[in-house]
Amino acid sequence: MRSIEYNDRRVAEGNLIDLYNSADFIIDISGKSVSEIVDDILQMIKGDIDKKINDKNVVLQDLKEAIDDFNKNRNWIAYHNAMNLAMSINIEAAELLEIFQWSDKKDADRKARLSHNEHLKEELADILIYCINLANAYGIDISSCIIEKLHKNAKKYPSK
Repeated sequence: MRSIEYNDRRVAEGNLIDLYNSADFIIDISGKSVSEIVDDILQMIKGDIDKKINDKNVVLQDLKEAIDDFNKNRNWIAYHNAMNLAMSINIEAAELLEIFQWSDKKDADRKARLSHNEHLKEELADILIYCINLANAYGIDISSCIIEKLHKNAKKYPSK
């Protein structure tokens, strides 16, 4: 019986070691207040997100799944039909255009280049999210449809 307890303990320790080894970050909490620990966690998460989430290392399928999960958790999938999603893409595109309304070309370019232009990023994100929702709703593989369209465009508009 003693060896079973030992084995169970070893299995538990092994799981903790695996958990420790797979952790994204570990925080030393000794002598820290709860607010200091929370601040440390938030700082590490922000730094971790800034390092990990970008176009170079995010897989499109992961984005599709994250958006799908977000919608499922809110019971929004029922509203995701072709008409509603196409209208939503158009509405968000109009909101993107609104940023540049009454601008000349130079002013519009200046607004687009502002790295702190949260409104531009939010509207662009909304458009892309609705496009991904449409692809998810109808089982469209985004990468292959983009590549196919690029091939068609290359034939239609050959480079000089």
